[in-house]
Amino acid sequence: MSQNINLAEMMKPIKKPSLNMLFLKYKNEEPNNESHLGGYPYFTSDDKWPTCSECKKEMIFFMQLREVTSDGNVVLRTYYHCPCELENFIPIINTIEYQNPSIEHCVKTQTGTKTLPFVEIKYEPSWSIPNWALLPLYNKEMHDQILLMHNENNEQAEDYYESLRWNENYLATEPYSLISGYPEFISDPKVFKCQCCKKPTEFIFQLDTDEEFQISWNSGVLYCFRCPNTKTLYFTIN
Repeated sequence: MSQNINLAEMMKPIKKPSLNMLFLKYKNEEPNNESHLGGYPYFTSDDKWPTCSECKKEMIFFMQLREVTSDGNVVLRTYYHCPCELENFIPIINTIEYQNPSIEHCVKTQTGTKTLPFVEIKYEPSWSIPNWALLPLYNKEMHDQILLMHNENNEQAEDYYESLRWNENYLATEPYSLISGYPEFISDPKVFKCQCCKKPTEFIFQLDTDEEFQISWNSGVLYCFRCPNTKTLYFTIN
């Protein structure tokens, strides 16, 4: 018991708040400046619909996310992808960013080869804790201590650690859709560094495949990371 208490205390500094994405599907053909999947994007008369850098075709709008910054401003990003990305698991994603977007400047565009069903995004607050594969990057002492407790048996150590995550109010251990916190990789966890400044990137969101909403990443999960210095976004499918 004392070991459990000690490990729980060690886990507290690496806990991060995160938001689970909850989806509500209903018919809506009007654009807005809130977070949602599919439907029509926030789009102004000054914008140009993104085209794929590879096949040169118009890309598909699949999501927009609204973020309130620490200074009280609103950033809205709209995300577009091209189906030709699915051949090699290298996502081709374009984004358009708006500062304090006003619905007065939004126009309903008929551009785009395909319109996905509109799905409202709601958020459920949760705690995020790095999974077993990522734990050495954030708390190597804890990782090594759990391994030692289980005689260096990695499988038993991982099972024990996952039970600790549940006990610390961790709501899911399988990949799903979330914002902030730590990424939940299906396999081969990755650590990304910015190609420009070589600094570690921060995890922004992951979006799971959902055939009902016509969101598909070859049955995988789309991950988004951002450089805190250059603000460059990086994407991968796992």
